[in-house]
Amino acid sequence: MSDNPFSEGSESKKGPNAERSADAARDFAETAGKGEESKLTVRVSEDLYQRFKRRCERGELSMSAAVRRFMKRAIANPNEQL
Repeated sequence: MSDNPFSEGSESKKGPNAERSADAARDFAETAGKGEESKLTVRVSEDLYQRFKRRCERGELSMSAAVRRFMKRAIANPNEQL
């Protein structure tokens, strides 16, 4: 599976999309119940918000899971440009 939370997959229920859904559940499980949680609020244009939302929906990934994946990748690869 690609590290890209937006990588495209087939529309099959038993293909890459199902794998992404399972990955999103694991992403959430990894953060749930591990001490305190913080809420992140970000101001973005309505256009950017809607485009990101649609992109996540196409990838069968919640916006929260996509942001968590981005944050984990950014921390794991500190020398890569954001």
